[in-house]
Amino acid sequence: MTDRTPVANEAISDGVGLIAQPPQAALHVLLVEDNPADAAIVHAFLAQGEEGPAQVQEAGTLAAAIAALGRERYDVIVLDLSLPDSDGLDTFISLHTRTALTPVVVLSGLDSDEVVLDAVRMGAQDFLVKGHFNALALQRSLRFAITRHRLVEQMKARHSTSTLQPAHARPGSDGSDAARSRRIHPDLPRLPLETSDAAPLSTHGTGPGNRTAVTTSRFTLAGGLGSGGMSEVVLAHQVNLGREVAVKFVRPGYDRRRLEQFQAEARVTAYLEHPGIVPIYDMGDTFFVMRRVHGSTLATLIERQRGDADLPFFIEVLLKVCDVLAFAHSRGIIHRDLKPENIMVGDFGQVVLLDWGLALTATPPSDGRWVALPIPKDPQDVCAGTLGFLAPEIARGNAEQVGFGTDVFLIGATLYCVLTGQPPYEGSAQLESVRAAARVIYTPARERHPGVPRALEALQRRAMDPDPRKRGSISDFARDLRQWLRHGDGG
Repeated sequence: MTDRTPVANEAISDGVGLIAQPPQAALHVLLVEDNPADAAIVHAFLAQGEEGPAQVQEAGTLAAAIAALGRERYDVIVLDLSLPDSDGLDTFISLHTRTALTPVVVLSGLDSDEVVLDAVRMGAQDFLVKGHFNALALQRSLRFAITRHRLVEQMKARHSTSTLQPAHARPGSDGSDAARSRRIHPDLPRLPLETSDAAPLSTHGTGPGNRTAVTTSRFTLAGGLGSGGMSEVVLAHQVNLGREVAVKFVRPGYDRRRLEQFQAEARVTAYLEHPGIVPIYDMGDTFFVMRRVHGSTLATLIERQRGDADLPFFIEVLLKVCDVLAFAHSRGIIHRDLKPENIMVGDFGQVVLLDWGLALTATPPSDGRWVALPIPKDPQDVCAGTLGFLAPEIARGNAEQVGFGTDVFLIGATLYCVLTGQPPYEGSAQLESVRAAARVIYTPARERHPGVPRALEALQRRAMDPDPRKRGSISDFARDLRQWLRHGDGG
């Protein structure tokens, strides 16, 4: 493990003048640590400062830390990543998104290069390993964090102003935002949520009761919209255009494959430009920005209003989903995770197919440029999706049978949910559900609800045939849905 003890600079040049020295008054520190022994050590070290003992406020939980930040401001935060109500980098992100104008020094018992790099990438100003620092190192770390954070904020502010100038005002500019950013501030750190061509996202408190995340010119993070196993979606306000957007983050603790899958989701979604697919506005290494959709998921609508009178409306929704899938298939993309929860019905009738995180490329691209990941060879990687809606080839990990027919099966399973209010497979345990999916064992729709139209049940059963070759195409499925809308069960 290399020595990461920082050396505080007396002053730092920005190429024009000198950044003001860090404050020499006693520090006001928020210590977020639940272990009394570790907290006592930090207290003792901070009592030995040259400017006098630091003023330390303790918080033993993430909730207590957030409450403390709502009451007053601090010069710096010393944060243990492991707390009773939060653990790992989730702790840092939860705190940092509420007060990025306050620098954070992470304190951890994990002596791991990966943890250090993740913390710094997420925006930590420094990282100290418990038991491997003394009073001088701690005090220097806090001073360094304050100075470095101030420098970054000033650089970001100048960058925001500079990018408003016309390209011809900067000699040597090639006109691209990315090139201008590199030339103005070539050493600008890659902070968390940084966009490739814009000012990085940070956080800023707008008052004790209304702390939100902001940038100098671009986005204000407001609150969570939803989360899944791999990612989290946060509501944001795009300041320069005055509109709401959604920002999707990969969850901390990701491995290389998960990050590749997350980035592929952004590329696939951007590649598939269609009214039924959310447009992507921007992308970074661990996040992307997209349009916010107002409405309800199909799953919510089924739960609220499923009935015979609503069936034509739900069939119209599925027809629009078929249009999206037909377009994706024409571009060689398989969705692989179609279900009612991933279908959004907007307030004005628009239908959007969400979450392309499991999308695959059906055939190798002719130009060699992969947008979605190729169909994996490892059966464990093939078997990915949602319990209750797995196609049999997915449940069995049979890569050779995965194709456009997989999405046909899933639209059939979604139709089954529309007709019955339940997913096809309802095993009480994961293994039981996967086994049922592998053998396509489910209760027929008309056994659950005798009033289910026969023509729709026949269409659903054909789409969910165990043999992908017998399911037909998405266009075939859409044709039969339209036939039912026109004639019902009368033919």
